Amino acid sequence: MDRPSFGTPDVHKLGCLEKLMPPEENRGFAFHAEKESAVSRPILNFNARSMPGRWKKAIAAAGRVVAFSPYITNSAATEAMEAKGPACELYTVVTFEVYAAGASKIGCLKRLMAAKVRVYHLETLHAKILLIPRKAVTIGSQNMTVGSSGNQESTVIWLDEKAAVEMEKEVESWRKRGKPVTDALVRNLERKLKAFQKQHVTWKKATKKATDDLWAEWEREEAQKRREAEEAAARQAEWEREREEAARRARAAERGEVQRSAREIVRGELREDSGGWSLSNQGQDQYNPPSYCEWIVDGERKRLIRGFWYPCYHLGACPRIRLSPT
Repeated sequence: MDRPSFGTPDVHKLGCLEKLMPPEENRGFAFHAEKESAVSRPILNFNARSMPGRWKKAIAAAGRVVAFSPYITNSAATEAMEAKGPACELYTVVTFEVYAAGASKIGCLKRLMAAKVRVYHLETLHAKILLIPRKAVTIGSQNMTVGSSGNQESTVIWLDEKAAVEMEKEVESWRKRGKPVTDALVRNLERKLKAFQKQHVTWKKATKKATDDLWAEWEREEAQKRREAEEAAARQAEWEREREEAARRARAAERGEVQRSAREIVRGELREDSGGWSLSNQGQDQYNPPSYCEWIVDGERKRLIRGFWYPCYHLGACPRIRLSPT
């Protein structure tokens, strides 16, 4: 037979994952490190809604099917196994806990049993596998239930005979531990199930309320944290505004002081002599000897005190200075 079709997958190639793994660990998608070269590269599928239909096509085209799914409900995959009948071998978890919780449905189990699907109980099963012997294999997180199509699930697909052969060898010990599910066991399960389902409903309501309360408290705590953060940010912003206003007032006061001091500015000028520029004392005249301490300020004489420092401000490109007493 031709190898089964899984449709056109919405997939990611393995290469992007290989880059994330150190070389010594970069063997994770072959069954054995020493046999890595014997197994083809897998396809990664993250579209949970597409897998039941692909399983259905693969099962329909297969001669024999071995499936592992802890939980089962009426879905495309279980319906395909029901149609296939005795050619299908299903390993699942058959406990009151699973069926009372609704993770698996007793109606689905009864339909598979009626179709002569060989069903086995494997209590510690957690893997989800569909094996088409010598054709293909899928391994992933998705159960063969209708509800799993709405979850965030991922499945790895090998369309490879060698991969299928390796998988069949790996799960052989699991299959040996499987306990055959009988019609009498299913009847016994169904007869006692209702009492557990009632208890589960009560328990589920209580745990849902407790869970709602748990996350409501978390929401309150997070809201309080957000409020405190917003208040802290508002205080910081107010502090920044006050600091800026204080700086603005200080700058304004400084400008006012400069403006007040400007009235006391004495003026002199630089003139060009043969040796360069020199300071010209505007306070001197033909009756007074040159003195750099006496200046004309707004038409009046201004005497600078010897031994005091006076800051000098350059007015621009022109050779003019200001001397301001401090």
